[in-house]
Amino acid sequence: MLPFASAPVTVSLMTCAAGASLGLDARLVRRWDMTINPTHPFTLEIFPPKSPGGLYHWTIRKHGKLAQRSDRDLPSEAKAHENGMKQIERFLTDRG
Repeated sequence: MLPFASAPVTVSLMTCAAGASLGLDARLVRRWDMTINPTHPFTLEIFPPKSPGGLYHWTIRKHGKLAQRSDRDLPSEAKAHENGMKQIERFLTDRG
């Protein structure tokens, strides 16, 4: 379960750009990301509601670029995460 946050929560632990900004070799960060993140090259961001009692939504990024947004808002963070991960699984199985 992802912790509640006021900013989007990203499932991927680190991107190559983030690693480079920390002074890490981009090749090592990419390899680390592929090893740790089973959904590589996709990352899932969960966006919390803007107001109390609001709805959650998600975005999926492929190599850091927007691939898809949720088509509807979801009542809980867990539902948003589950819905987003199902879509990532579809992306991963479609690519072979």
